[in-house]
Amino acid sequence: MPLQHLEPPAEATEAVSGKLRAVGPHAGANLSALGGAAATDLTLTDPHEVYVLDLPDVLGDDPLATARPTGWRYLLSDQQQVVSSAMTVLTDTGEHRFALFNSGPSVTGTVTALRTAADLPEVTAQDMQVRLLTVPALNLTTVWLHSEETDLLIPLAPVFQDLTSDQPYPAATVLATLREPAQALTAITPGDETGA
Repeated sequence: MPLQHLEPPAEATEAVSGKLRAVGPHAGANLSALGGAAATDLTLTDPHEVYVLDLPDVLGDDPLATARPTGWRYLLSDQQQVVSSAMTVLTDTGEHRFALFNSGPSVTGTVTALRTAADLPEVTAQDMQVRLLTVPALNLTTVWLHSEETDLLIPLAPVFQDLTSDQPYPAATVLATLREPAQALTAITPGDETGA
């Protein structure tokens, strides 16, 4: 079965489309954050919801159950080639606002991860939603493939020594790898002078 990309809220899509329209007519609109493409030539594809795990979540009993939705991310294509991404954030009042364009390694990493995911036995056997999961305190971003039965995480570079980028793992494996660094960070207090 193909990967499932949920329909994002219209407000999130309009936030990105509106920003592309605003950037488009201006001279020098070929921004590096848009992969060098003109804003008017870009198409929004592969929307996926963005989730965040904080350190206490990582150390909890069921981290994925506590992951917070924080916005949406879109891949931006120029003539069928993904060149950038756009992200929205969910405000405290529940509004979807444009956050950023990005043409960095996480974009190419996401494309590679989605290609890898499309051929996985778990994906061909069931519907799996595409999400993005980040753990900002540990500088980790993963493509999260979610179904009622299975959760897989595909880390995007850079990754911890025990993980390999673009490699799919059961979510429990990745989360177990995060426990020790999460514990180390939470053990640091404001008065800590060790430089850790």
